[in-house]
Amino acid sequence: MSPVASAPNATDYTQQESLTFAVELLASMPGAAAILNRRRELLAANADFSRRFLSGSDQEAVGQSPGVILQCVNPGPDNGGCGHTSACASCGLLHALVQAAGGDVTRARCAIERAGSLPVLDLAVRIRPLDVGGERFLIVSVLD
Repeated sequence: MSPVASAPNATDYTQQESLTFAVELLASMPGAAAILNRRRELLAANADFSRRFLSGSDQEAVGQSPGVILQCVNPGPDNGGCGHTSACASCGLLHALVQAAGGDVTRARCAIERAGSLPVLDLAVRIRPLDVGGERFLIVSVLD
């Protein structure tokens, strides 16, 4: 019988390798999913998320907040952006992201009023924190 190579230890992965793995895993997920950093900025999205929510290229959306990506009526450059207006106090998505950034797996239902004549988004989301190399990332899955 030939020896079987042992599985690599999780600590053997560098942060970049771990993030690359997470992005590849994201690509295989059914439904819309994205990875945000702790500041709630988009780092990566799978094809379904891109098709449903991104109006330009994926690269243009990197670093943007959920409010900007989803074209929420509330964030804007003059009022501090996503998460910084009085209307954000009742945003289910913001509350779920903040809770997940604190370490909890969260689920929320969110109605996002959008700019212009875009229809309101009624989304169910699940957000899971992922710690890699001492940094926390947020895995966002849109459930409907």
